[in-house]
Amino acid sequence: MLKRTSLLLCALTIAVTAAAQETTVAPKPPEQQGPRTAAQPANIRIELTITDQRSDSQTPPKTITLLVEDRQSGRLRTGRGNAALNLDARPEIVREGRVRVMVALEYTPQDGPERQTQPPIQESVTALLEDGKPLVISQSADPMTDRKVRVEVKATVVR
Repeated sequence: MLKRTSLLLCALTIAVTAAAQETTVAPKPPEQQGPRTAAQPANIRIELTITDQRSDSQTPPKTITLLVEDRQSGRLRTGRGNAALNLDARPEIVREGRVRVMVALEYTPQDGPERQTQPPIQESVTALLEDGKPLVISQSADPMTDRKVRVEVKATVVR
């Protein structure tokens, strides 16, 4: 009987100590509290437009479109010879009217006049977009020439 009482008292002490330690644990940051909301049953059309301007010529804007399900990844690869236009995208509907989009882009234009090779553009950007409204996510200037490259993205929720 004395053994049972001692064991019961020991178990009770351990349980009380463990409960006291749990109450002193710091709260989790908001991004770690609970599961995230589920993916929406919707597709998102991602339109990416590249405008490549040079003083000697202006090439027409290049637009590529990718349809991706909410919180899924999409990938597009195009190219010929040394020219390439590659896009990776992952959209996420964060609330009605807003879409977070992760975009990774690799753009190597075709050789310019006199077979001059243009340097590639490689970038990775995450941006919060309004549904259906384009947003310029980057503008770059070549330090050696007057070349300017502008990248614009638009995300439209398609239900």
